[in-house]
Amino acid sequence: MERVVRAYEKQGDRLIHEFPLKQANLSKLQELFGESAENEMVDSYPISIFQADYLQQQWQISFDFEALDYFLECDAV
Repeated sequence: MERVVRAYEKQGDRLIHEFPLKQANLSKLQELFGESAENEMVDSYPISIFQADYLQQQWQISFDFEALDYFLECDAV
């Protein structure tokens, strides 16, 4: 599975950006999003400013919360 951050326009649902999270640590993501160790995080999770800080540091993703909504999502590979 591949984790990815997707950015969607606030007015509508058009995908604007996609950022693959290479070598994402599932246990760190579970902790960051308040999920249990049993949750494989295959759903879509809204990203807040708190979570964005970690993601920005690890993968150099620029966030613009005024213009876009961000989600952590999972793709089967």
